[in-house]
Amino acid sequence: MNAMSGGKTYSEISGQHIALTPEQKATPESQKLGALRNTLFGTAFATMGTIAGYAAIAAFAGAVIVRSTTRCGGTWHTSRR
Repeated sequence: MNAMSGGKTYSEISGQHIALTPEQKATPESQKLGALRNTLFGTAFATMGTIAGYAAIAAFAGAVIVRSTTRCGGTWHTSRR
C-alpha cells in the first residue's frame, strides 16, 4: 500500500481527488488516483473489521471465564452453609 500511494495517507490522496474538476477526473491518471483512494479506504475498513473480530473473540472468552468463576464460587459458598 505504501508503495502504491507513494507514502501518502488516505486523507492526502482523497484531498487530491476531491480537488479535481469533472474534466480532470476523466483522465486516466485521475482514474488511477480514484482507484487508489477506494483501495486505501477499503483496506482501512478491512483492518478495522479484523481488529473488531479479535476484540469480539477476546470479549467472549473473558465472559466465559467470568461466568465460570462466578458459578464455581457461588457453588462453593452455598456448599459451606
